[in-house]
Amino acid sequence: MNKQSIVYQIIRCKRKSTALYVKEGGNVVVRAPFFVSNEQIDGFVQSHYRWILQKQSEQQNLQQKKERFSVTDQDTLTVLGREYPVVYGNQVHFNGTVFEIPQIPFSQIKPQVIAEYKRLAKEIITERVHYFSELTGWKAESVKIGSAKTRWGSCSGTNRLNFTWKLIFSDLNTIDYVVLHELAHTKEHNHSQRFWNLVAEYMPNYKEIRERLVAVQKKLMQENWD
Repeated sequence: MNKQSIVYQIIRCKRKSTALYVKEGGNVVVRAPFFVSNEQIDGFVQSHYRWILQKQSEQQNLQQKKERFSVTDQDTLTVLGREYPVVYGNQVHFNGTVFEIPQIPFSQIKPQVIAEYKRLAKEIITERVHYFSELTGWKAESVKIGSAKTRWGSCSGTNRLNFTWKLIFSDLNTIDYVVLHELAHTKEHNHSQRFWNLVAEYMPNYKEIRERLVAVQKKLMQENWD
């Protein structure tokens, strides 16, 4: 039986070794040093043939889950790491007990659900930034809630903090970690040992809490919130 051919993109860059990635949609990308030949790259790809097919299959399954994802009054929506029942009503609103949505196709009201999530995220994250600013003495110039896909938060060179609304899917302790992490950057704009010492001073178990973000990211992808 003939092997299925693997189509891949080569990106030349300043690195010491060759790396292989299967991106969303199953696209294969190879990052390789300038000195590695195309023949060597092809051999590298072929040596990972089965792994690539497995990852492409996983991406296909994930995409199918995304396409099937919907919400009715038989489902729940996540807020601060907890699942809350969905009820049909006249508007999109979370009241702390239930998540109300109109009885129309979810695809039509998803933007409104995201807007409600953003409202909740802004309220909670802004309050946590204020809390940790008072606790640590570290001050941010501003706090903004956005829709970043690859970062939970960021701190600019002028100490302007940005957070993704998707943090609302995390429990409060995990949000606190991200807030503390970015506030610490107002003192150390790097990830040196001094930086991590600042984080650990106020959250000694930050490594354990940080791991929870992996599960949150997986949920966001499976439910197509990204």
